[in-house]
Amino acid sequence: MSRPRGYFSVLRFCANLNKERILVSTHNMKVVFLQDVPHIGGKWEVKDIRDGYARNFLFPRRLAIIASPEVLRDLEVNRAKGKAEKEAQAEQFIRAAAFLDGRTITLVRKAGERGTLFAGVTASDIAKALAELTGVNVLKEAVTMKEPIKTLGSHAVHVSLPGVEKQASVTITITASTDE
Repeated sequence: MSRPRGYFSVLRFCANLNKERILVSTHNMKVVFLQDVPHIGGKWEVKDIRDGYARNFLFPRRLAIIASPEVLRDLEVNRAKGKAEKEAQAEQFIRAAAFLDGRTITLVRKAGERGTLFAGVTASDIAKALAELTGVNVLKEAVTMKEPIKTLGSHAVHVSLPGVEKQASVTITITASTDE
């Protein structure tokens, strides 16, 4: 049996030989995430992370900070504020979905003689119009449509806002502009 090289490998080797548990330092540090990091941690979550990953990736990108006692105290205040903001935002989304359901929105676009648009109306165009109408930030991902609208007339679109179970059905009416 060959002996491993390196300080921590030797400690693990000794632990296996003696059949005793020796506390092996894994060089972890507690961090508080400032933003969601996919597959690692969510915003305001406290986790043990390898110190190299924290120093080389999370800290330079301002995705996390070290979880000191002061930071943990501030974290509780921020969590309470964040929870209140999420509840207020959810209430706004519910009101906006009820307002939008069954509405008809008219968009004016340049069109050719045969009723085809020069530029299609995309989900982001509809999301901007809905945001102006409701005052709530509507993401383009919330607008469900099979393909961009390329003809004049009425088209049905579904809007699913976060935190609202029911989708709002909105009719988009495209009219030709009178400008030449």
